[in-house]
Amino acid sequence: MGVMSALLSDFGMGSRALLLGLFSTVILLGSFWFTGNMLTKQKLDLKEFIAKIGSFQLPFGAALIVSGLISFMSLKLAFLILIFALMTGLAANSAAIIELYRIGSSQWIKFLGIAIGIYVLLFAIVQTVLL
Repeated sequence: MGVMSALLSDFGMGSRALLLGLFSTVILLGSFWFTGNMLTKQKLDLKEFIAKIGSFQLPFGAALIVSGLISFMSLKLAFLILIFALMTGLAANSAAIIELYRIGSSQWIKFLGIAIGIYVLLFAIVQTVLL
């Protein structure tokens, strides 16, 4: 908690954008893991899920770091990069998770609706707290 409070107080909006990106990724993957284990017959433990999907997050993590660094100079540009990274990450992760859990075409809408609903709800709460 001390590190988070230091980040939030010392660097202002830049550190908040970095934390928002980090929490967004964690919440997104958590909602996909929870929904995938809840709706499909293929159950993955958290370690196995992270091992298979974790390396896929590198490009999105880099974009989130760039967004955080740019926010020290231009908040509008940083927010644009953040939204682009989050939406691209959402689309790419959705496709990867559907493939990982072998979700049939009849379950796509149900799976994505529940997972993205959980993500949006938790992300809104985290965004309200951080910003």
